[in-house]
Amino acid sequence: MSDEADPVFQNRAHHAGAGAQAVPVCVDCCDDTLVFGLQDRYHPFSIGLMTILECLRVAEAEGQVPKLPDAWWNSVRNRYRALED
Repeated sequence: MSDEADPVFQNRAHHAGAGAQAVPVCVDCCDDTLVFGLQDRYHPFSIGLMTILECLRVAEAEGQVPKLPDAWWNSVRNRYRALED
């Protein structure tokens, strides 16, 4: 059975919050290099690393997490070539 046929991969979480417009990020990038399989109380789902990074950018912009160094974000951009300024 291929990974994409697994129900956890058919139910992928994506960032869709109100802050998404305030921070330019790549929402529909090429395939994630890492996908986390999770389960809430009712069903399995997955979330890709790019979605987590998008949420982190929004949280940083909203002041909910400490500002990460620009060098760290540059390293992420260089590695994944998906997050845009």
